[in-house]
Amino acid sequence: MLCRGLSLRMSDVGRALLLSWAFISFTMDEVTPFPNHIICLYIPGLNDVQRDLCIRYPKLVPIIIQEVPPLFYSWQWGGCSDDVGFGVMLTRAFLDTRNNATNKTGNELEASLVNLHNNAVGRTVVSDNMQVKCRCHGASGSCATRTCYSQLPTVRDISTDMKIKYNHSVKVTAHVNRGTTVLRSTSSSNTEAVSPPVDSLVHVKNSVKYCIRQNDYTANRSCIPQNILTQIESNEANPTHYPGYPLPACESLCCSGEYETEEYTVSTTCYCHFVWCCKISCEECEKTLTRYKCTG
Repeated sequence: MLCRGLSLRMSDVGRALLLSWAFISFTMDEVTPFPNHIICLYIPGLNDVQRDLCIRYPKLVPIIIQEVPPLFYSWQWGGCSDDVGFGVMLTRAFLDTRNNATNKTGNELEASLVNLHNNAVGRTVVSDNMQVKCRCHGASGSCATRTCYSQLPTVRDISTDMKIKYNHSVKVTAHVNRGTTVLRSTSSSNTEAVSPPVDSLVHVKNSVKYCIRQNDYTANRSCIPQNILTQIESNEANPTHYPGYPLPACESLCCSGEYETEEYTVSTTCYCHFVWCCKISCEECEKTLTRYKCTG
């Protein structure tokens, strides 16, 4: 075998070569048969808990190795990592308790099972998107030493992932299987009831299409056209010229997809300066703002 006779007291050069080989293997498309626990065993700077996580979760290995400097020297785990495990435990105890399926029947039981499933999906999205962040330490920013820690994903990353899952939500119904009520999904192409994917959101009823029910449902709702939002994100437009920013895109918010533009002028202070002694003097300026509203 490749690792026969491998000493636990591996030299620094041997350790560097091993991790270099591991990095190349994990960045290739094909899966390497190299034992994951051997790689985790010789990554320097990990404590016992982190090394155990490295062995149990292979997806962390390429992330850890990529964050290690050349020859894997001067690198250590530290800082204040976000305790996602405690967060998962707390939210499970806090949110899932109210959806306890005990002594529930019919629609109430079905709704509880749906909520429990979706709660678990949300926790998985957060834990699966944990990020490894590193800070450099050294003279003049030389990054001779780096301290790395795990960090929660941003709200935008989580909401983007959840929005995708929402758009592909699976419709389910409750079925009794060997005395236990479980959720089952039935697609139009498959008449056999199957369990919904563990990483998919589920729903019981299709969402009401409010725009069809009421043509002017979004009338007078404030919004900003998508092209303006794009300009703001690329710093080509000033968000202070659009009151209420951030707002949803008009094209996706308005039922008709149409909106009206209103420009108006407001007075504001400007060109303020200090006058000796001792007051602040400002001029009064007019500023043109633009407001957008859905027409239907």
